[in-house]
Amino acid sequence: MIRLSSHKPCHSGTLPAYKAAVASPRARLCRADLRATCQASWVASAPLPLVRMAVATSAASMMVGRRKQVRHRIGARVGTETRRTADEESWYFKEYGRLSTHRVMLEDEARTSAYRRAIAATCSGKVVLEVGCGSGVLSLFAAQMGAVKVVAVEACPKMAAFARAAVQLNGFENQISVICGLIEEVVDQVEAELSAARPEAVGPPCADVLLSEWMGYMLVHEDMFSSVAFARDRWLVPGGRMVPGSFTLVAAPFSGNDLVEEQCGFWRNKPYGLDLSHMAQPALAELLQRPVIDVIENSESLLAAPAVLWKLRCALATAEETREQCLEFDFVTGGDGGLFHGFAVWFDCNLAPKIGFSTGPSSQPTHWAQTLLFAEPGTSAHGMRLEPGDRVAGTLSWQALGRGMRVDVKGKIVLRRAAADAVPFEIGYDWTLKP
Repeated sequence: MIRLSSHKPCHSGTLPAYKAAVASPRARLCRADLRATCQASWVASAPLPLVRMAVATSAASMMVGRRKQVRHRIGARVGTETRRTADEESWYFKEYGRLSTHRVMLEDEARTSAYRRAIAATCSGKVVLEVGCGSGVLSLFAAQMGAVKVVAVEACPKMAAFARAAVQLNGFENQISVICGLIEEVVDQVEAELSAARPEAVGPPCADVLLSEWMGYMLVHEDMFSSVAFARDRWLVPGGRMVPGSFTLVAAPFSGNDLVEEQCGFWRNKPYGLDLSHMAQPALAELLQRPVIDVIENSESLLAAPAVLWKLRCALATAEETREQCLEFDFVTGGDGGLFHGFAVWFDCNLAPKIGFSTGPSSQPTHWAQTLLFAEPGTSAHGMRLEPGDRVAGTLSWQALGRGMRVDVKGKIVLRRAAADAVPFEIGYDWTLKP
């Protein structure tokens, strides 16, 4: 049985059982809450483009409260950088200096409440190091839960100042120290604070718990795990706890026909009595130049039972593992089939034993939503009708591009009902954080 709003992955069992969970009243209620949050914060106040999300919408859609308000949140623009540049880093931390970005994260109840429970279970009586503390809320949680000392590191000067003020306002000056800078560049300051936390300790300074919220879209977008791995290898005590502890990356083929029809329908429906239908396909192609960040609402949108493609154990993983992967998949269409448009990708997060959350479509929605990788419009695979028993097999790969990534999906569709040759497909994005 699939449980909603749980730390347990929602990708086991049959496709009908999965669809039943997505269609449940609890799931619909959570998605309604997400849309309300989106209207109040993401659409109304968030600047473009944001690191966490950029909302491409119109004033009209904000007024009518349609689903378009959570759709079309584009994670980044297309670019060709192969490594981090000074301009990219400056823009990255500038965007994380926006309070609207941090409000989105704090209003993500599934994320924030799960972190609070995990911190309560792991940080009491411990020395905690947080990488990328942002507004300081997670460090404040750790202090509230009885951490002996919290060393909070934040690279954005504006947010580091806000975090220090929050520490003072909440009376935790003796427990929390905020350090401004990249974790790799403030080694001496971190070690001084860790040493002061346990002056009687023998050996190099260390932390009992390494805390961070480093996840981007499709888990690894933004390439922040490298900083977490640096801190882990230098300061985490042997046997220490990492929060989060592990992840699974999950995917499924999906039908995005509602999005396609919504995007093309405006141009085909003769706005103001004018025939503008020739703009429909170019408008769709323009939208799909980059991954779409969206919440899958319709249970019929998933064409096969989701599958785990990759597992990441934070205590053992290297930065290189998160920067480059090639993962195999082989899906068999279930249910009633549908029109194939690409792949939905999300992650499940294990923060601490029996504590976590999922960003999948059958769980309480999060600000990560799902990453939708569309086949190119006009190709044979885009919009192909799949029947039960048809196979979709291939590879999903990525390579870090600065703070972003190059994403490729290649494979073939094998139709059970036909003797024709398999239909190949290729999906590719240079998904960078170029402003």
